[in-house]
Amino acid sequence: MVESTGVSVKLSEKLRLNLYFDSVRRSEELIQLDSDITQQQEKLQVVLREQEPLEDDESLKRHFPYFKLQYDPNERILKSFELNRKKVEKATQTSGFFSIMTHKRDVDTMEIYRTYKLQNEQEKAFQQMKTQMVSNRQRNWSEEGKTERFFILFVAMLLGSTV
Repeated sequence: MVESTGVSVKLSEKLRLNLYFDSVRRSEELIQLDSDITQQQEKLQVVLREQEPLEDDESLKRHFPYFKLQYDPNERILKSFELNRKKVEKATQTSGFFSIMTHKRDVDTMEIYRTYKLQNEQEKAFQQMKTQMVSNRQRNWSEEGKTERFFILFVAMLLGSTV
C-alpha cells in the first residue's frame, strides 16, 4: 500500500526499499561531521568573545545545527552554547546508510545499486552534450517554439550518444 500526500491510497506491485551501508561513505560523513562541529564551535567562540549580535533564528539553525544556543532574545547577544549531543549521535548513527526505492523492478539489490551508481556519469555526459549544443539559453518566444527546440535538442543528443 502506498499513501500519497493527499488522501488516496493505492496498492503497489513490487515497491521495494533497498537499504545499503557504505563504509567509505560513512568515514567521509563522519570526517565531515567532525569538521562541521569544529568550524561551528570556532565561529561561536568568536561570536561569544566579541559579543556580536546574532542573526535571526532561521539563520542560526542553518549555520549552527549541532549546537544549542542560549542568548538574550531582545539584544540577540550570545550568552552560552553547548553541543547538541542527540543531534550528533543521530548523525553518527545514520552515517553511511542510504536507501534506494524501486518500483516494478525484478532485479536484485546489487544490480539496482550498480545502475544507481551510473547516474552521475550519465548526468555529466548529458550536461556536457547540452553545453556543447548551447541549450542553456532558450531563444524562443512561444511555447510551440520551445517544444520544437527541445525536440531538436533531444534528437541531437540521441545522435551524439550513438556516435
